[in-house]
Amino acid sequence: MTATLTLADVARLTGVTRPAVNEWIQRFNSESITPFPSPYGEHDGHPYYAITEIQDWLRATKLGRRDTAVEDALFYSSLYRMLLHNPARAALGLLNCNTALSPQDFSPSAAVIDSLTAAYQRAADNIPSDDPEADIAQAAEQVAEAAFGPATALARLADDLSAQRQITLSSRFTSRAMQAVSEALTLEDPTPPIIPTDEYSLGFVTGLARELEETLALNIGYRKDCAPDSLYWAELACRNVEFIDASEEIPANSLIVHAAPSPLKNAPEYFEHLQDLLDNLNERGAMFCISTADMLIEDSLAQVVRRSFLAPTETGAIAPLRYSARLPRGIFPDRGQQQGALWILKRPNRKAIGNPADAAAVIADVPDLKTPGLVSDWATMLTTPDEARKHTFVRGRILRAADAWRSRTHSLDDSVFSSTSTSSAADLMHTAHLTGLDISSVGLEDAQPKIGMRAESGATRLEYLPWKAATNARTGVLQKLSGSRIAERDLAPEAVAKLELIGEPEILGSIPQGARCIDRLRLEDIAPRGTLTEPGDVVFIKSPRPRALIDEEGGKLVTAPAQALRCRTFRGRSHTPLEKVCLPYLVEKAINEAVSSELGSVYFPVLPRKNAEYLSTVEQQLRARRQQLLEQLHSLDELEHGLVMSIGTGAVTIAESRAQSPPGY
Repeated sequence: MTATLTLADVARLTGVTRPAVNEWIQRFNSESITPFPSPYGEHDGHPYYAITEIQDWLRATKLGRRDTAVEDALFYSSLYRMLLHNPARAALGLLNCNTALSPQDFSPSAAVIDSLTAAYQRAADNIPSDDPEADIAQAAEQVAEAAFGPATALARLADDLSAQRQITLSSRFTSRAMQAVSEALTLEDPTPPIIPTDEYSLGFVTGLARELEETLALNIGYRKDCAPDSLYWAELACRNVEFIDASEEIPANSLIVHAAPSPLKNAPEYFEHLQDLLDNLNERGAMFCISTADMLIEDSLAQVVRRSFLAPTETGAIAPLRYSARLPRGIFPDRGQQQGALWILKRPNRKAIGNPADAAAVIADVPDLKTPGLVSDWATMLTTPDEARKHTFVRGRILRAADAWRSRTHSLDDSVFSSTSTSSAADLMHTAHLTGLDISSVGLEDAQPKIGMRAESGATRLEYLPWKAATNARTGVLQKLSGSRIAERDLAPEAVAKLELIGEPEILGSIPQGARCIDRLRLEDIAPRGTLTEPGDVVFIKSPRPRALIDEEGGKLVTAPAQALRCRTFRGRSHTPLEKVCLPYLVEKAINEAVSSELGSVYFPVLPRKNAEYLSTVEQQLRARRQQLLEQLHSLDELEHGLVMSIGTGAVTIAESRAQSPPGY
């Protein structure tokens, strides 16, 4: 059977556009030393070419943008498309190839493989095909040979089919999650069975098998109700895994992976299914559950059902949810930029904990999947969550399980306490002395708990508020102020009664502060309610990346797209003093350190009001000293440059009476 390529196939194979292939045909005509191959045939007026001739031509010309085009050609050919159009028959053909290479002995795995083979056969019988079975079997053999084995061929087919159906998890998430799960699997002895429950989790588990094939033989639980016709099962059968039949009973020590998102209207069925899965597990088992934030943590149509799932029963039992985290957007490519969420469920060890309500539970927020320590966090909660208080979590808050899930929502909507290291008062004053500052007047002294800190479970923690809570119009510590849109034609730098503007150009440093101005009378016409800053307001932008600066003087007009944040000290019209406040330089720092334009992932440290006043006084000294040092550094740079240019060119000489020999001479 001859594999063929269309011109569109050649374009995809080589990574160029379709018109570029037409240019090749014209350039490499019959008079060329390396003429483009002649068509092998034609279908519906479109020519197709023998794959071997295209491969030879690519070897000779070395054209295209893909170095592996020659080797990958078969995966863009008519034979590969035949397998894509007949996935069940392709799975049967490739499984036969694998059996021929490594015949199966009687084992639990063999029985499972027989079961999934029967499922493929039923699917094939129910779906008619225009391609003869013999041709599909032959195509499977050729593709397996080109892929250096049926497992690699099945991996490509399965990934392509999942991508077509958009039943995948984002690679950003899976790369970190796989590290965490593989670490958890290797920590357990014996290695627990891993049970996929849906098409999303089956792809995840298969990716895990690819990663661990050389180091760890996974025990995979086969469930007849889990995507029975998916090619991922066939791929697993061709890899270094052991199957167990988990259709009727899930082993109690299993690691269950559940990743299928579900519409909110199906929340009752979703949580009922979770409970059914949990009922199979003992204290050694765990569940890694990925879904959308509106299903697992946010206020939504699901919250009533979720609260019922998490609430203590009449017997005092609570759902063994040990870790709840908001994930970045885009975890599910088919859901666009919808927010993701993660749950880790594992029953507490009653001997170690006693009352399950006292078990440690972690509420976390993961704005960036590349955050150091994230893999360790997840692995810890999958294996030893009862020792969570010994672990430092990434932006995570450790609570009693009963307290954590009693709240209205189950996310970081209120506050988070982050582990941090502290210094003694003596150490702080010594460090200040080294920088040329004397802060003894502040009156620092060691105390318990330390300034601005809260001690929980023996750990020292600094309290943070997420963006949503910090900027809440009624209860937040920050007041959000919008910017005014000012056209370029309205600027009047020469106006007598002028007002300085502050916005994106000033924040990015492309225009010095004070360069943009507007006439106050003109402002009354175009933006009479424009926001004027007060000293200490933090002006910020969200894109191209979050940036902020403090307006020390105040009295400037904030221009869109910039906005401003004002640190509150009182609540509302009642002027009730806030117990916890934030400081401008901490707000500026938090925004400038943000890793994405999604400001919902930004957290602001808050301190008791009195301590914040003391800290603000010291910060003024720090900023003044920092500015002084920056000016000195600038002067040093100028001095260095002047010395090099002046002495190097001979414009300045050194008096011989004072000259010293350079070191080493």
